[in-house]
Amino acid sequence: MVNKILIKLGIMHSHLANEAIEVISKIVIVNTTLTQLIISRNPIEIEGCKLLGKALEVNEALKILNITGNYIGHEGASFIGAALKINKTLTELNMKSSSIEYEGAKAISEALKINSTLADLKINLNGIDDEGTAAIDEMLKANRALTRLSVGLNRITDKGFEAISEALKTNETLAELKASKLSCLLYTSPSPRDLSTSRMPSSACKKKKKKK
Repeated sequence: MVNKILIKLGIMHSHLANEAIEVISKIVIVNTTLTQLIISRNPIEIEGCKLLGKALEVNEALKILNITGNYIGHEGASFIGAALKINKTLTELNMKSSSIEYEGAKAISEALKINSTLADLKINLNGIDDEGTAAIDEMLKANRALTRLSVGLNRITDKGFEAISEALKTNETLAELKASKLSCLLYTSPSPRDLSTSRMPSSACKKKKKKK
């Protein structure tokens, strides 16, 4: 019997093993009402991400997935990225503090060149460097769905932030970019329906002034 009432499932700080992730993945596959899944701060590793990725490929209900603070790594991120190329319902993905680094950022970015539904992506605290930022830059040039992106507290230098600011010249959908503790108004869309605020180092802010 399939539950037709559950809309939100949260299991945090619970030391979930792969067997538990397999059960949760099976729920995601068959459940048609679950819209929020929060399994943050569990030791979910590559195999768990593989199971979740396969579930996301067929799920048509889940809107929000929070897998913050797990041991995902770049290999685990590749499974999530593969799923995002197929999934058409997920709108928010939180992967903060999951050690995805450059290769993981690249996998997610490549997926978002294709994905047309994900609107909110959080990849803070992931050891992403300027190479990863280059992949994000290319993604922003192609993506037309993402409206909020958080990349703060990574290993991104001013060079990386400059690359992102270049992508914003052609991207017309990103509404909010959170990139560091230092903040300024880097870009404001001329459209009244889309106010875009980016938090970047002050050196990057000087390169582009607010549009009127």
